Amino acid sequence: MRVFSLTIVFAAAILTTATFAQNSQKSVVIGTMTSRPNALLILNPPGSNQGVLLPQLTTASRESIRPTSPDEDGLIVFDITQKEFYYWKNNGWNKGLGAALPDQITEIPTQEGQAGRFLSTNGSQVFWATLPVTTTTTAAVPTQQYYSVDPSDFFGTGNDKPDKSNSVIFEDNNTFITVSKRNEASKLIAPFHLPDGASIQQLVLYYVDRDAQNFSFSVMRRPYAGSNENIVTPWTSSGNSSNIQTSTHTPLSGKDVIDNSTYSYRIVIDLAPSSDANNANEATHRVYGIQIKYLK
Repeated sequence: MRVFSLTIVFAAAILTTATFAQNSQKSVVIGTMTSRPNALLILNPPGSNQGVLLPQLTTASRESIRPTSPDEDGLIVFDITQKEFYYWKNNGWNKGLGAALPDQITEIPTQEGQAGRFLSTNGSQVFWATLPVTTTTTAAVPTQQYYSVDPSDFFGTGNDKPDKSNSVIFEDNNTFITVSKRNEASKLIAPFHLPDGASIQQLVLYYVDRDAQNFSFSVMRRPYAGSNENIVTPWTSSGNSSNIQTSTHTPLSGKDVIDNSTYSYRIVIDLAPSSDANNANEATHRVYGIQIKYLK
């Protein structure tokens, strides 16, 4: 492969001086002819597989050249001792063909006292840098949890009986609570305690109603100085079935979040059976328990 040298370039430039004098828009072209009106010199290899070989000097030869600045700023040579390009600028030789590259940096600071830091560079210097401290705050994602109200959590009450005791629990494979005497205290009340700030999603009542009479279900919160408030819409049973059934309830708007600093919470079931329950088979109204689903 042939290599164009600057000697040929300069010789060609001298031979075409007369042409430039006649028409300043003509270019000196070495290789395949082409037109570039704004180029003084064009190196156009015929086979598009050649380049320009810049002057090759040893370090001693390069340093013996002392160009003047700014007139000769931009003078480029290739230092064959160091295998690096150098260009002249501001009265000195500069390595490379532009800004200093990281692999040209030779001075690396010592590591003493630099635990937890890392080496960095700005292109001309190496220095120890500290990783930026970032604080990531991840919002806690509420998890779904459950709270159970069992038959044993209830107690009987009513204003028509002094001792307020008329509840009875029949224990078998399906333990339930009911009232014993139909004409005495008929309300069953069970307080429940969820974590402060918990959000009630739903309540599921497990019951049997096989009586012509119906019973009511309410979930209340009561201020420590005030009257009861409904958390869910009061509900009344219907139908006549010996099967265990469920009734699902969701909180009223704005009343789903537990606030233990202001309220106490309870479930109130008012049974109204048409007959007494002397044994489990005679119990026509039965409460098997309540499941409360909440987020916290």
